[in-house]
Amino acid sequence: MEGVVVTGDGTPRTNPYVISLANPGPGIQVEDTDTLDLTLGDGTPATLSGDVRLSGDDQNALEQGSDGGLYVHADRVAIKPKWALFYQAAPQTIPDGESVPIRWDAVEPDAGPQEAAITVADSGLYVVAAFARFDGYLTANRVSLWMADAANSEARITGTDPRQFAERTFRPGVHFSEPVWLNQGQRISVWLFQASGAEQTTFTDYKATRLAVAYLGGGT
Repeated sequence: MEGVVVTGDGTPRTNPYVISLANPGPGIQVEDTDTLDLTLGDGTPATLSGDVRLSGDDQNALEQGSDGGLYVHADRVAIKPKWALFYQAAPQTIPDGESVPIRWDAVEPDAGPQEAAITVADSGLYVVAAFARFDGYLTANRVSLWMADAANSEARITGTDPRQFAERTFRPGVHFSEPVWLNQGQRISVWLFQASGAEQTTFTDYKATRLAVAYLGGGT
């Protein structure tokens, strides 16, 4: 029979007939065990038929479609990883005592010119991690970094961990990292605040002021 492979000589227990597909397909395997007594006449293997039943319980990877075929629901398909790194190629001046959205000059993979506001491409769960450093030496009563709505720094999406640099510190920085749910079309920015008594500039060597974004997928 085309597409079917029969091995063994029919000897019970030691070398029984084994019927299998020549091409088992792309890694979906359904197994069951039963015992059958076969009576062979002219030595030709008997033709067997069987049924595969898919349970109606929850959490199955496979579902049965209206045509009777099995398929994997979109919510259970592994997504293609999506990742981006936004960073500053040129320093940005941060005024004293003001919340300022960080301006991104570049992104990897390359997506053309960037700005402070980022438009979310797909709704779903993201892991975001941002780092901001200042150039030179400074002392500061408070330095904060967080993600919020692009038009409103108080509409915060992430938490913030304010830091104080009471002693003169070389290239101090702040960061945050957490999973967040974002919606398609949402406009977001990373906001930076510093209270040092003077304006400061960001440090950009080694992509030190950056935002890394990983998309984990949609769903509910």
